[in-house]
Amino acid sequence: MWHPLVDVLFASRPLQQRWRLLLFLPVTLLLYPLKSIPYLFSRPFVTYDIPTRRPGESIRALVYNHPTKCPKLGRKRPLHIDVHAGGFVGGIPEADAPFCTQVAESTGAVVIAVTYRFAPRHPFPAAPDDIADALAWLVRHAGAEFGADAKIITLSGFSAGGTVGLGGTLGSKDGNGTNIVKGAVTFYSPVRLYTAVA
Repeated sequence: MWHPLVDVLFASRPLQQRWRLLLFLPVTLLLYPLKSIPYLFSRPFVTYDIPTRRPGESIRALVYNHPTKCPKLGRKRPLHIDVHAGGFVGGIPEADAPFCTQVAESTGAVVIAVTYRFAPRHPFPAAPDDIADALAWLVRHAGAEFGADAKIITLSGFSAGGTVGLGGTLGSKDGNGTNIVKGAVTFYSPVRLYTAVA
């Protein structure tokens, strides 16, 4: 949440990048804390750290319908990954808590809201790489850690989160060549959909 402020004040970035980050600060400093306040005392999620390919680093994730917080079904639950908004330069996964709670309650899925590294401190492709790392780890550990079925994975994302999520899962296939992510829904994401020219 504080990355844009730190980058504006202390990073050795060109002035053109710094004033854009400065314009984003009111959103970061007002909107995200307001959206997070209801979840300070009644958390519908469990915080989890997902390891990455970078030694000693992890991705913070919020897990809804964690096995410790929901009844046992006797079968594995679907797995849904949500990527938060933030203009590629900020944001927190708690901002999507109302949506993730609704998805978890209405579908029974285990919902994982993940974060990612932000620009300009971490240039492209850092954010999609984080999502790819989270997806790869979740495919291997979904059943044991969360009681989720790694064969039924869906994705959602708001704004930049949708773009980062789609980019991070692009080309992710299992051993049989089948897409790992079975469905995706993004909300106002800046993406360009096109077909390949032969």
